[in-house]
Amino acid sequence: MLEKNYQEKSSFGKKNLNFENIWNTVDLGICVLDIVNHGSEFCVVGFNAEFAKISPVKIEYLLGKTLTEAFPLEIACSYSRYCTECLQSGRTVYFEQHFQSDDKDTYFLSVVPLKDYSLHISQLLITATNITREIKFRQFIENVTDLVYSIAPDGTFTYLSPQFTEVWGYDIPEFLGKSFATIVHSEDLPNLNEFFHHILDTAQ
Repeated sequence: MLEKNYQEKSSFGKKNLNFENIWNTVDLGICVLDIVNHGSEFCVVGFNAEFAKISPVKIEYLLGKTLTEAFPLEIACSYSRYCTECLQSGRTVYFEQHFQSDDKDTYFLSVVPLKDYSLHISQLLITATNITREIKFRQFIENVTDLVYSIAPDGTFTYLSPQFTEVWGYDIPEFLGKSFATIVHSEDLPNLNEFFHHILDTAQ
């Protein structure tokens, strides 16, 4: 009966959160938790296909179960700790830990508070993002000898490889979020601006 009730609540929860159009189309694991007994427990009331695929527990054991009932003790305690922190702070909490699914990909998790119309936290949303490619990319970038960087459309640095310090002699945190113009000679700026605008306009 409990599981049936939570299945019904799960369907309602998806509609209530306007997830019906994107629930199973995003490349992101999503799991919705109800807050039980004033936050002493958290119960799984919904999840999308991506979360079901990466879950360390078979999906038939998840729906309608509390974290303690659904997961091994170590995982349940870890999830509950972050859920409690999210509930008490009212802010998104990011997991410091990663877990690996059967396909050996690594995921980064967060807990997001969902508020009702009276601004009370009514549910929690767990998201799981696959960061395997990012980890491999960073491992590759940080071991190449060339300077590698990424720049936002407004011209500010969003990533600088360790070689930046070797080439320019500056600490990386000093330049993250700053414009590339700060390290380019003024006479070279017009040509460089034209080059970047060409990339933005043509993606080439």
